[in-house]
Amino acid sequence: MASSYYARRFPDMPVFHLCFPVRYNDEETVQMGAEDIRACIKFIEDQTGAKWNWDAYFNQIKRFNEETTYELQKWEINKTAHPQFIGPMYELFRKWNYEMDGGADPRALKTMQKMNKVLLKAYDRKEEPYPGKMRYRAIVWSCPAHYY
Repeated sequence: MASSYYARRFPDMPVFHLCFPVRYNDEETVQMGAEDIRACIKFIEDQTGAKWNWDAYFNQIKRFNEETTYELQKWEINKTAHPQFIGPMYELFRKWNYEMDGGADPRALKTMQKMNKVLLKAYDRKEEPYPGKMRYRAIVWSCPAHYY
């Protein structure tokens, strides 16, 4: 949607639409995703005249992979009988410290390390994320599901 909006609003501005693959384990999808990223990098180089900094790129990806490890650990804990990170708190932290950062800011990884330490400590003590017995559990996807 964002790229079609820009195309209408700024018709003279070059736009590259990068779609992220959803089938992560499918070899053809992974290959197409890699081709799309290479095409996007070429687009950026052509538009800016600057050469892509592969060292910076892979440093950021390495950091993002570490952040993903912490994210997956939260998912593992949350599917147990003693979830720790629930509701809007989980979604907001994920949105602003994982998805929006994408490994760009080293401070986000430090924040995740601190949060993980608190998370594991609470999980080991089997603390409840809110008072009272949990009556219902559900998997919800996207922000609106957390609020309505």
